[in-house]
Amino acid sequence: MDTVKKPTVEHNPINVLLTIENGQVIHSRTIQSDEFVASFESWAWMAQRAGYKIIPPVKGEKNELNGDTDPSVDSPESN
Repeated sequence: MDTVKKPTVEHNPINVLLTIENGQVIHSRTIQSDEFVASFESWAWMAQRAGYKIIPPVKGEKNELNGDTDPSVDSPESN
């Protein structure tokens, strides 16, 4: 009869976020217990299901959070 060896170290599960490029892990980060990880599409779907409306900014409209404008619009400084 086979016996199952018990691990010598026990701990709670750990969630890890991996960045993989060309089949190789190039970055890893432990996800904290108060974090949630999702794609933008998943996040947008959840927000819409919760009743939020996602409205893209008007092209060229100033971003009130950091003062930036839409980079797709030429600015006088870039000419």
